[in-house]
Amino acid sequence: MISKTKNNDYYFPTEYYDHEGMISERQVKNLTNLIYQNIQNEDQREDYLAQISELTYDEAEEMILELLANKW
Repeated sequence: MISKTKNNDYYFPTEYYDHEGMISERQVKNLTNLIYQNIQNEDQREDYLAQISELTYDEAEEMILELLANKW
């Protein structure tokens, strides 16, 4: 969703996402990169990649943190 924020008589578009809503494009990109970098097993990698489109914003954040912390 895009809203406008007023700053010194100018309006700037501001993007934000409902945290219970869909995954953001930035999260998709980050997750895809992290999965390719950290998961060497092809079957496991494909399983993770298949899950991305079904994740909520919060679930994606959780998976990103998991991938960053575990350093497969």
